[in-house]
Amino acid sequence: MYDESTAIDEPEKTKDKLLHELKESSHAPKFNYEATDMLSNAGLELVRKFQAELKELRLDKDLRGEFMCRKLRGLLTTASREIFNYMDLDELKVDVNELTDAEIMDLLHKLPFSKREDLAQRPWKHIPISESFNDMIVYVTAGTTAEPMKVPSHPVTTGCYSPLLLEALHQHGIHPEFSRDDVGICLVCFQEKTVTFVTRLQMVHNSGFMKINIKDSEWRDPLDPYRYIRQFQPRLLTGDPFSFSELAHLGNLLEDAGDDGGRIQPEAMITTAVALKDGIRSYLTDHFDAKVIELYSLTETGPVAYSCRMGHGYHVLPHDIVLEVVDHDGNPVGAGDIGEITISGGRNPYFPLIRYRTGDWGRVDRSGTCECGDPMPLIKDLEGRQPILYHTCNGTWINNRDITAVLEQFPITRFHFHQDGSGNFHLVARLASFDKMTTEELLESALQNILGNTARIDVKIDPKLGDSNRGKVIPFSTEYPLFYE
Repeated sequence: MYDESTAIDEPEKTKDKLLHELKESSHAPKFNYEATDMLSNAGLELVRKFQAELKELRLDKDLRGEFMCRKLRGLLTTASREIFNYMDLDELKVDVNELTDAEIMDLLHKLPFSKREDLAQRPWKHIPISESFNDMIVYVTAGTTAEPMKVPSHPVTTGCYSPLLLEALHQHGIHPEFSRDDVGICLVCFQEKTVTFVTRLQMVHNSGFMKINIKDSEWRDPLDPYRYIRQFQPRLLTGDPFSFSELAHLGNLLEDAGDDGGRIQPEAMITTAVALKDGIRSYLTDHFDAKVIELYSLTETGPVAYSCRMGHGYHVLPHDIVLEVVDHDGNPVGAGDIGEITISGGRNPYFPLIRYRTGDWGRVDRSGTCECGDPMPLIKDLEGRQPILYHTCNGTWINNRDITAVLEQFPITRFHFHQDGSGNFHLVARLASFDKMTTEELLESALQNILGNTARIDVKIDPKLGDSNRGKVIPFSTEYPLFYE
């Protein structure tokens, strides 16, 4: 339900008009939830403060460094006094206020890592004992494994998403004019089951927000999802590439049926959760006539980085995190070398990040201001999990990035690529709904170009891959012994 007590000043007669139209449209889905952004006046001021700091500190490396050391002092003090996982550590039995900035960073690097399993199995060991649970929001995510995880969060933490999304847009030269009379953001999902609702976002000029599931079971007519979004023309679409491609497919079906109502025309699209393949990027850009921006984000950390507009990687987005890159054993890698992305800081009072191992691998370039003009560090060669090696029939080793380079030529929305213990390869792929050209034989031929002409490759196209509730599809795996095993 829309909470009037937290609304920005607005004439009474228009306060709920938009929400009423969103719920009562003849094309509307069966919404199953009521929600607000839950921001009190005090919370709203904290998000505005975050937005101001974001704009200033992203541009000034020295000021950002001073800010982060102050933040880490507070974080380590809280950890030593209030977080069970750290209260008994000898390393934290010091007065952090007496330490220099360099000593603060050294102390951080002496602390143990935290990881997904810690939060999934022992969340209470990471929540400061003084935090009230009154404002806690709990999100459930499957991440890159099948094990569900509950992530505690706070309205201010969630509220900070909006300034981060807007900053990513601005870096791409996109400046939407949000209005309280229109829908600002639409989150598009394509899932068996998820919460759906409409509300307003105070940090986006109190404009409308809708989260919808375009699965046909949620609607009166299977093509209504496209009609509904088109009716309200959100300024921004967010979601994963799979959901976007399904939405575009619905638009094509409408056009094939003679519908002349036009297309959905957002000012930009932000994709999350799944790496974007070139074939799908081109298709989405053409269909929606909008720029597609990739956002590297985890439920545990919030937005981490966005795709550079010059294509050089992913620029770190928030000003309040510290990145480390470590090897499998937790040792720092050389400058520019690939390793696991580890994050400290953030803005979640219920889960302060202390050397959180994301499970995502890449290399960090801190060489200076990018060609695009953004001075923040770049994450390059970002992969959603540790690189995996595959043994070809030619006797050479390649890694999963080489497989990605082959598959990204096709409009694949989800896939799982595996090498068994005998050296045979198996690919299960789900194609975008619009694709009528890609065949199993075509995929096999493309893979043979890199795996060898005599490679045994079993390819299966599965239009339902990922529809189960067992977690996200893991793209790469192997049972083949590595050269050092």
